[in-house]
Parts: sequence; C-alpha cells; structure tokens
Amino acid sequence: GAYLIMEYDPETDTIYRLSTEPLSCATSAAMVDNNLYIACHEVAGESSKIYKVNLESGEIIARYNDVELTGQSRVNLKLLSQDNWLWGASDEGIFRIDTKTTRIDTYNHAALQMPVECLHPAHIYFEYDQLKVLYQNCDRVSAYQAESDTWVLTDEVGELPTKINLSEKDFGLDLPYFMGYTRIVENKRYLFADSGLYVTTASTLPKKIFSWEIANPPDSINPEAYVTPDGALALFIGQAYDLWYLDPSKTPTLEESLFLYLVDLTTGESTNLVPIHPQAKTPIETISVPNFLEPLTYEERDGKVIVKGKEFSTVLLTVDLTQKNFELNLAPPTNQPSSAP
Repeated sequence: GAYLIMEYDPETDTIYRLSTEPLSCATSAAMVDNNLYIACHEVAGESSKIYKVNLESGEIIARYNDVELTGQSRVNLKLLSQDNWLWGASDEGIFRIDTKTTRIDTYNHAALQMPVECLHPAHIYFEYDQLKVLYQNCDRVSAYQAESDTWVLTDEVGELPTKINLSEKDFGLDLPYFMGYTRIVENKRYLFADSGLYVTTASTLPKKIFSWEIANPPDSINPEAYVTPDGALALFIGQAYDLWYLDPSKTPTLEESLFLYLVDLTTGESTNLVPIHPQAKTPIETISVPNFLEPLTYEERDGKVIVKGKEFSTVLLTVDLTQKNFELNLAPPTNQPSSAP
C-alpha cells in the first residue's frame, strides 16, 4: 500500500495539508516540534524504519533504519514524544532519541525488569506524566524513573488506561476499506467499497453517497476505474483468488473469480455484469482469465469500453455500456490457475 499523511480538522471536516511523498506504511506517529515521526513495519524485505516529515513543507526529510538507528529491530510498535525526546518500542525493548542532538538511549528487556517469558512491549504510554510500558504475553507494566534513568516493575497485571488507543471512530470517522477509485471528475474522486460508493475531494474526507450490499466482494479491484467522459458511469474491475487456496479441490466459476461492476455515479446503481455472461457458470480451469489487476488502458468507442493490458496492449474485454454486457477475450486453457498478485 501507499499512505499520505494528512492534517485534518474533524470540526470543519477539512483536510489542510497532505504529505508530498507516499509512505510504504504507517503504524504509529508522534510529533516533536514541527516534525512528525512515523513508524513503518517491514515491507517487501526491507527493515522497519522511521520517517521524519516536516509539517511545513510536507516533505520527508529523513529516514531512519531500525538497526542503524537503535540497534534494535522492528521499531514500528509505538512512538511517543516528550519535549525533544522521541520514545519508541521495538522487539528488543525501548529506545529514545534526542531529536536535538540525535543521541540515542536503549533499554533492553532486562533493563525494563521484564521476566524472560515476556515477548516484547505491546504498548508505551503516559499515565499521569509517567512513561510506562505494557508487555504482552505476561501483562506486566514497567514505569520509567527519570531521576535515575531506570525502570521499575509496578503492576503484576497491567491494563491500558481508557482511551489510550484512539481510532478514527474517536474523531467521528468510520471509513471502510476502499477497493478501488476513479480518476478525478469535476474535482471529485469516487471510491468503491463493499458497503457503498463514497466521494472525496482535495480538502474533504470520504463520505458515503450511495449504499449497497455485496454478498461476495472480490479480493481485489484494479485500483483505478474507468469513468465515461461525461462522468456518469464508472467501471470497476475485480478478481478473487481465495477460492483456490481455501479449497484446492474446488474449481471456481467465471462469476466467482471475475467481477465487473458498472456503477451509475448519479444514482448509485451498481450492476455486476459477470453473472449474465454466457460462460458465467463455466469453471475457469477450462479457460484462462486474464489478470485484470495489472495496469490497464481504456478506450471508449461507439458506446463500448475497450479494456487493454497496458504493457502489451492486448484487448482483454469489451464492455457495452448501453446493453450492459461484455465480451471477454479468453486466453487458451492452461493447467494452472492465475497466480495471485
């Protein structure tokens, strides 16, 4: 995935600023002065890291590798700020960084007075201005003693204070997982979720405008949907792969593995075109369905949308917007199912 960091005012429902460069992930964040530090877990073989984002420019001005930064792995568990200090939790314990001098202090499990059977810190938090760490697997809490720069085991059974973990719902937000989106149409972008259609602008968070229920949503939808020039219709293309892995003995049909949602952006009407296809009930072991999750190109001609693979320009399918049906360019049969992305 790719994430942008936003400055959002829930009272006015306004996005004021966005980071200029997407992040590969974002698991925790803390602000020191005018910089936002964002923890990121391991992605695609890369080690976990911490990004430093300048809030004035929105730019990432530094990246810190986990081991290079602290000598500890998985620095993505939790970040906290205290004056000019950035505190963090990792698999090996707790670390803190003096953001003024870049001095780094680390505290391993023994320094935190944690028994060997405890796994790793599950959470760090402030309670009555005192920094504490809660360990998972043993429910132990250790408190930091600033005067002596030591940790003391405090509670036999630890519990997090109420509302220590705030979610988007605490800010009046309850957003679903968005499977696909359209290009910007009249300053609006439409987002596809299994619960309905949402719309967002450059300065507002997504809002649901139409509701629907999809009994068996696809595993993935091609991230970018096609929109007709008049902005009236959108075509979302999705595929499912889970059936191959949940039950290898079962052969999915075309309608179980391919999804073509034609959405009216003015009424919210959503139609999956695949079930009405003549080969909807055909097991896909007898055909080879193209990979529609790769980058695609679209061309509209005489009321029909021609969908091609971006890399090879091969016509994959043609959708008739008026008749609400499609022709699928099926490749020759193969012995193996399409591989999941």
